[in-house]
Amino acid sequence: MNCFAWNKNLQVLTGKEVTGFIKLIPEIINWVKSNFEMTPYLEYMTEAFDVWSKISKFINITTIEDEDIYKSEFIQFKMNLKSFYKAGVTTFLTKHYTGDSETMYLHILRFYLPWIAEDTFKELKLGLEIFTLQRFERQNKDSKNIMRQFIN
Repeated sequence: MNCFAWNKNLQVLTGKEVTGFIKLIPEIINWVKSNFEMTPYLEYMTEAFDVWSKISKFINITTIEDEDIYKSEFIQFKMNLKSFYKAGVTTFLTKHYTGDSETMYLHILRFYLPWIAEDTFKELKLGLEIFTLQRFERQNKDSKNIMRQFIN
């Protein structure tokens, strides 16, 4: 996570690095709680981290095995989004006034993704991960590699 040391934007992180960070969230929270006095700011930050790991699990659902379980996970997802947004507005989404650092992505996550998830489930019986471009990007990379190997 040298982007913090180099004062870089978090967008320089790769998907693999972000996934690794999300997997380490419980350890990060334990480390923060054991090494710092828990101020309201740190409480909200650790809550945001904790809830984010749960949100990302729901977002990565593609196929739905049991509709009842998915429906209960969806209800929890909506509650987690509210908690994440509340913690964010209290910390990383605010610089000068409440919510002034909210990005388009976080706004869509909080206010539109629940509707998209519900609609996708009703119409297709699938999860939100069907909308990622990972499969396309992989095919694009493979095509470029083939072109480099056989055209040059």
